[in-house]
Amino acid sequence: RRKEGAVAVLEHITDYELAKRLRHVAAEAARVARFAELCAGEQSAESVAELGRLLNDSHTSLDADYACSHPELNALVEAARAAGALGSRLTGAGWGGCTVSMVRADGVEEFLTTLRESFYA
Repeated sequence: RRKEGAVAVLEHITDYELAKRLRHVAAEAARVARFAELCAGEQSAESVAELGRLLNDSHTSLDADYACSHPELNALVEAARAAGALGSRLTGAGWGGCTVSMVRADGVEEFLTTLRESFYA
């Protein structure tokens, strides 16, 4: 019931910058709950892919709705995804330029090498 009320409020304040912040907070809470649910369940190709999508969706929301990313941080996230990350997003407050990326264990070395060459070179 409480969630329904929050969603109803969000629908009526779309003209305000605050609405985007609230949308991020509400959607992020749902993403975190789903992420935890997936981690607690059986691992499958589908669940791992969904975990990556949740990370990617989180970054998109942090950038577009919460406005705490930066063009260079967005470029790092894109480079990480191109280097093989299943998902990548900013972490911390965002403005510091840190990311967390989900990479298959057998692809870590290749991921790091590719990221070094494509982003840090």
